[in-house]
Amino acid sequence: MFRCIICKKSKYTTISKNTRDSNHKILKCETCNHVQIFPTMSKKETREFYDQDKQLRAIIDKINFKEMEDKTKLDIRNRYSLISKYINKKSKILEIGSGYGFFLKFLKNKGCNIEGVEISEIRRNYSKKKVNCKIHNINFNENHIHEIGEFDIITMFQVLEHISEPIQFLKNIKSIMKENGKLIIEVPNLSDIQIKNNLEYKKWFWQVAHVSYYNPQTLKNVLKKVGFVNVEINGLQRYGLENMFHWKILKKPQLKHPSKKIEKDFEWLEKYYKSELEKRRISDTITCIASKNQ
Repeated sequence: MFRCIICKKSKYTTISKNTRDSNHKILKCETCNHVQIFPTMSKKETREFYDQDKQLRAIIDKINFKEMEDKTKLDIRNRYSLISKYINKKSKILEIGSGYGFFLKFLKNKGCNIEGVEISEIRRNYSKKKVNCKIHNINFNENHIHEIGEFDIITMFQVLEHISEPIQFLKNIKSIMKENGKLIIEVPNLSDIQIKNNLEYKKWFWQVAHVSYYNPQTLKNVLKKVGFVNVEINGLQRYGLENMFHWKILKKPQLKHPSKKIEKDFEWLEKYYKSELEKRRISDTITCIASKNQ
């Protein structure tokens, strides 16, 4: 039986009868408008899914780590720009969902006091070889999280959408934040203009790895429900014009070489395209900065 993972109500509207990689449904709660997958994976299925890195391996046969790190450089710069005004030399930073450690490595090279949390065994083991910092194997809905201490900044980039119990998860995160702490989040945007304008993109958008699908309002509602304050939601367009045209013309994703930036002669057009989508918050991604206290 369906129960919304946010408000626990049971009335829903069916958004999609399947995802791109499973027969799971996508449902919208008629009470709070939260959109989620149904049914969700069991704890055992979730552990196997992430330990075996099934989300990435479903679209990439063989992982080239150097190539993957190169592809993340623009994301890393954007994410550092997002958090840089809130950190100083004394800041203690935790990245939840630290993956292969690319952002940890970048922050470590900047002299930041950084730790990571990664539940995927494959990703955690790889990052431990590359970054000289603590990388915890902690499930924030199961483990004794207070053992790792308190943090000034906690980041989650492309993580919250994977969480089956987001309210409790965020409450636990809030409990290990210092009094003036900041939570910084990045998630895919359910208000992405491509979902509205491109049927093939919409079909691709739903995937079994994503439990929840947030738009600016529902993300803000969840954070306020947990007690976060000064919640600021902004648009972020990660993928560029080339990717948009690829979807429009070929109606499929750029799996091997996803385009995030056009340079030289058309760079001005790329900037305009991204800034307009971000300003209207119909970009492919949204970011959030929230405070523990006023």
